[in-house]
Amino acid sequence: MATRDSSAAPVPDESFNTILRFDDQMLVTLHLWATPGPEAPLIHLQRRAEHGLFDQFARQLDAIYDEASDPIRADPDLYPPPDQNPQRYQPGTKQQAEERRSAIQQRYAGEIARSRPPDEARQETRRGSAPS
Repeated sequence: MATRDSSAAPVPDESFNTILRFDDQMLVTLHLWATPGPEAPLIHLQRRAEHGLFDQFARQLDAIYDEASDPIRADPDLYPPPDQNPQRYQPGTKQQAEERRSAIQQRYAGEIARSRPPDEARQETRRGSAPS
């Protein structure tokens, strides 16, 4: 069995796709190694013939559904029913949403600044400067 340096980038144990099926149409997001989710390719499939790509993804989705365990139940202490804690489930105001968005942006400002579009990083590499 091969060993690897624990400081190296993690190797995924499994690959996965996001599959959303709507009758004879399907949206499949192919999650690729080292590709952020929003940049992963999205394929729109339509069932046109039997045994095609659509049917292959449909079989995968059916197999996952058949093998899946029962859903995990929410912890009632963390997520009480709405009738027991109605104030928790009241809609927020636009101002509250803006305050939450601003707090999240401030919290992750460093990560957002470090992440650049792949094209920008590629151009810097071509010019000879390593991305920071």
